[in-house]
Amino acid sequence: MADLHWLTDVSGWSAKARRWAPIAGAVALVLFWLVFDWWFLLSLILALAVAVLVVWFTRETVVPPPVTAPAPQPVATPAPAPAPAAVVAPVPPVEPAPVDTPSEVDAADVASARVRSAAQAAGEAARMMAEPAAATRPVGLDGPRDGGGDDLKQIKGIGPKLEAMLHRLGYYHYDQIAAWTPEEVVWVDANLEEFSGRATRDGWVEQARVLTRGDTTGSSTRVDRGEVRND
Repeated sequence: MADLHWLTDVSGWSAKARRWAPIAGAVALVLFWLVFDWWFLLSLILALAVAVLVVWFTRETVVPPPVTAPAPQPVATPAPAPAPAAVVAPVPPVEPAPVDTPSEVDAADVASARVRSAAQAAGEAARMMAEPAAATRPVGLDGPRDGGGDDLKQIKGIGPKLEAMLHRLGYYHYDQIAAWTPEEVVWVDANLEEFSGRATRDGWVEQARVLTRGDTTGSSTRVDRGEVRND
C-alpha cells in the first residue's frame, strides 16, 4: 500500500467505487459515532479506512498494453532486369579460295601478257597504218649504262643480228625501247634495213615495257630455254 496515488486520483476510480465509497464511509461514520459517540475522532478515522478498503477492493486496474514501435518492414530491392540476350547472326562458313600453284600462276600471267602485247601491238599497227605518223629518230646512247646493256633478244622478233643493229643505232636497254613514241617506232622500222617493219609487227614497245617491270614474255621464256633466233 505504499503507492496510494490511486486513492487521491478520484478520476481513476471506477464507477462502482465512486458510487459506493461515499455511502460506505457515511454508514461507517454513523455506526461508529453511535457506538463510540465519545470518540468521534476514532470513528472518523475508521470511517475513512472503510472507504479506502471499499475503493481498494472495487477499483478496476487497467494496465495499458506496452507501446511498441512497429518493426520496420524490409524494403524489397527490385531485381535488375535481365539484359537482353545478344542475337548473334550465324556466320556462313567461308570456303577457302582455290590456291593456284606457282606453275599455274606463271602460265596464266605469261598468257595474259602475250594476249595484251599482241592486242596492243595490233591496235597500234592498225592506228599507224590508218594515220601514218612522221618519222622521228629516238634518242640513242653512245654505249650501255653501267657497263652492260639488257638482253634485247628477250623481245620477240629480235635475234643476234637485230640486237647488233640496235646497238649500232644506240639502243641497249629495255626502258629505251619502252619509251619510243609512235613517230619513233616509224623511224626505227624504216632503218632496220632488211627487217623493216619488225618493231611494229612484233610489238617491241609493249614487250619492252613488260620486261622493264621485271615480268617475262613468251619470247623471253624461249630465250631462257635456249631457243634463240638467228636474225
